[in-house]
Amino acid sequence: VYEARSRIGGRMLSANMGDDLIVDLGAELINTDHADMMDLVEKLDIELFNRAEDSASLPFPKEAYFLNGKSISESDLANDLRLMAEQMSIDAALLDQDWDKYAPQFDRLSVADYLDQHKDKIKKPYLFNLFRDVIHTEFGVEPKDSSAIQFILILPVVDGQLVEMLSYSDEVYSVVGGSSSITDALGVELAQNGQIQLNMNLAEVKKRANNYILTFANQSVVEADIVIIAIPFPVLNTIKLNVPLPKLLRLFIKEAKLGSNEKVIGRFSDRFWRQRKGFTNAAWTDLGFSEVWDASQRQSTRKDGALNFFLGGNQTKVVDNIADVKNLGKQFVAQLNKFIPGAKSAATGQFIHTAWTKSTLTMGGYANYKPGQLTKFGSLFWVESENPDERQQVTAGNLIFAGEHLSGAYYG
Repeated sequence: VYEARSRIGGRMLSANMGDDLIVDLGAELINTDHADMMDLVEKLDIELFNRAEDSASLPFPKEAYFLNGKSISESDLANDLRLMAEQMSIDAALLDQDWDKYAPQFDRLSVADYLDQHKDKIKKPYLFNLFRDVIHTEFGVEPKDSSAIQFILILPVVDGQLVEMLSYSDEVYSVVGGSSSITDALGVELAQNGQIQLNMNLAEVKKRANNYILTFANQSVVEADIVIIAIPFPVLNTIKLNVPLPKLLRLFIKEAKLGSNEKVIGRFSDRFWRQRKGFTNAAWTDLGFSEVWDASQRQSTRKDGALNFFLGGNQTKVVDNIADVKNLGKQFVAQLNKFIPGAKSAATGQFIHTAWTKSTLTMGGYANYKPGQLTKFGSLFWVESENPDERQQVTAGNLIFAGEHLSGAYYG
């Protein structure tokens, strides 16, 4: 394993805010249908925390909605969202019924186009802000830069007076010791055997006979017969690929981008958000951050805690060149305090933030596909299937490409 960073883990990175208050700066949540990850944590004896069970045990709302200057109740949201949710369900069924026929039609549209097409089903203006929040959080872009397919497949569910905004992603689990526990455990045995080399920033891949020559920024040269490249395409696009590649794959590497998502995480002396006006899991907002969630929920017995103010798309520009994250954090807390009393008094003034988009080794949060890209490049996604005819792998000779940006089921 040749790792460009001085640490293993990539976009999985946990941090200690003091007194073992653990937060995740990168990947944080695990779905119940993430079968490979669930198998992995079991094999590695990693402890997971069930966020859904924790929320169900508390007498407070699971989620809150602070939009257009108002706190929207779940029942009101259910009534306002019902028509649009039904439309998205109809369109998702069409995609499932005949992808080849319907995907090109929807993929031509941006989310902004799709919302405009169905504005008669959007009865309240705040819903536009909520839909923008969803695209911000899930794909890190503005609605005009996201394929409508990405929005349709989020598939919000309205059941009576209950709402599930992201039905495709239940986000039930977090890792008790932080997500880095997983990559740390994976690395232990390999590190002992010297199979992980850090600070190895790839500069060039060159084909020679049946082998590949890898040249790194520190001038190290490695020859290999099989190479697995797990590098986001925007970063890979800066590396010289002097190898034969299919034309479409080379175009994919050139055009694919990651959305921009950043976290501003604040520490609080008590969990003021656990109240009738607050939430146990998260709140959707248009307060300068798209979502805020309990980043310390897995440490539920602690009195203190941490909130993750999650930014996406254009919102992340505010942290691009930030000199003082404390002032930004105070602004977010003041905004939240308008809806949940106690935010300002519980704030400790300690804030940390991420910079995934500025990192030359990441260049973003996770994959987003613009209008037209899903149908253009969909044949280059990994697809796992028990039916051999349906399987897809992303290879060019013995050069194998891997990463969330190539996952047919779970990109992003």
